[in-house]
Amino acid sequence: MAAGRQRGRHASWKLCAVLWVPLGLLCLRADAGPESKEGGATNDLIIDVRQSQDRQIIDGFGGSLAFWGFDASEEALRYAFEDLGATIVRVPGEVSMSGAPDEYRAALGRVTKLAPQAKVVLSFWQPRSSGRPKVSDWLDSLGEKGYALKPSMRAAWSDEIVRRVQTVRRDWGANVHAVSVQNEPNFSVPGSLTCRWEPGALAEFISDWLGPRLKNADLPVQLAVPDLAYIGDGAAEAKRFHPVSASRQASIFCYHMYDSYRDTEAPGGLAAMHARQKALGRYLRDQLAGKRIWMTETTGAQWNTREWHTLGWYPKMDEHEKALAAACYMHAALVDAQANAFLWWGLTYSLPAPIHTGEKAQKFRDEGLILVGCERKEGVHPYAEKTPKYYAFKQFSRFVRPGWVRLEVKVPSTLSVAAFRSPDRKQVAAVVINSEKSRREIKPRLVGDARYRLAEVYITDREHQCEMVRWTGSVSGESVTTLIYQVEE
Repeated sequence: MAAGRQRGRHASWKLCAVLWVPLGLLCLRADAGPESKEGGATNDLIIDVRQSQDRQIIDGFGGSLAFWGFDASEEALRYAFEDLGATIVRVPGEVSMSGAPDEYRAALGRVTKLAPQAKVVLSFWQPRSSGRPKVSDWLDSLGEKGYALKPSMRAAWSDEIVRRVQTVRRDWGANVHAVSVQNEPNFSVPGSLTCRWEPGALAEFISDWLGPRLKNADLPVQLAVPDLAYIGDGAAEAKRFHPVSASRQASIFCYHMYDSYRDTEAPGGLAAMHARQKALGRYLRDQLAGKRIWMTETTGAQWNTREWHTLGWYPKMDEHEKALAAACYMHAALVDAQANAFLWWGLTYSLPAPIHTGEKAQKFRDEGLILVGCERKEGVHPYAEKTPKYYAFKQFSRFVRPGWVRLEVKVPSTLSVAAFRSPDRKQVAAVVINSEKSRREIKPRLVGDARYRLAEVYITDREHQCEMVRWTGSVSGESVTTLIYQVEE
């Protein structure tokens, strides 16, 4: 992600001994017979736990440590991994703009200490090396279209990527799981930290230059491509980059959720966002079956520039409304696009410096889940606060762990629901989003061959921050509620 850019079309958790659940709702029989009333009342929430209805496996949740406030304190990172439940971290792979090679080493060292199993994604923003730190060393200017790699530098850049992966994985000891070859190849403007690629050229770079070098270096990492800035109407950009995604060297399809509308257009809301995610999901199922799907970047900024605005985010929204929109983005990626992983832009992000005021200052708050101080103290950015988005994100990430599988659900109108089952089939988590202002009664029922009891309920609304509450048979207005079920032995 580049600052001030314009977008195109764009726990492990433990069950408590005390269960705050009314006796009449304690045991829910999962039964596939006609008495299930699968076409039942509008308040019925039917969760199908039968294995034949399994959807995608979840790889995890997380976010980026990049550019602003990435060198967060241990306290801030502890919140990310031990409370939020993050299991994936994305960092820039190239050296800093000054050519310094170890910029992210200390931060990744703290990540490795706190969460040694966390998966690291190295994402390359712009070609650069310690010996060649200048943009002109690597890139051709495309005028208003930004930059592109010089054809003569393909071999050198492939070698540099391999060296960087070796350094971060072997020398720094970070658990590098995947490499994103190019952050947002369909976006670049003058002055941005990006590099534009045409689909054919990027596919050739992977198959003829980078892929063979990674294989020869015996690096057990996966390639994540194409890391698109936006996917467009009908998943047009994803389709355009099909030669890259279809590459046999690439095992992860990754993309960003920055589809936007112009000031001169009618506001594109959450419905438009869902439509694009559904189109992406159809394309991926039809054309790229078997690839993992990772949504690797999005943000709560309600504006990208004064011309482009993110779908579903409006300047007058308060921070709780933005948190609710963030939950809707998570639901869309996981349900509509059937993503295996969801990453926010700023896992940690800086508070605005005093020189930033108004909407510029607000944009800093919108970017991050955890905010840290804008100035270093004792070599790190100290923890400052968690934004409301943190608690909405936590409704998914804290309870839905790597290896869980998404389930098919039948949802009451006006609600968004995503349900998941643990690998051992002993737990089910249903995340219910009520975007309406009024309270909504629901009747959850599990369909299958096991008996489950409602064990815990957590809610994020205007009064609670992912807190355990007593289940009353309804979800409050403007809320995200997670229902945790435990199998009856």
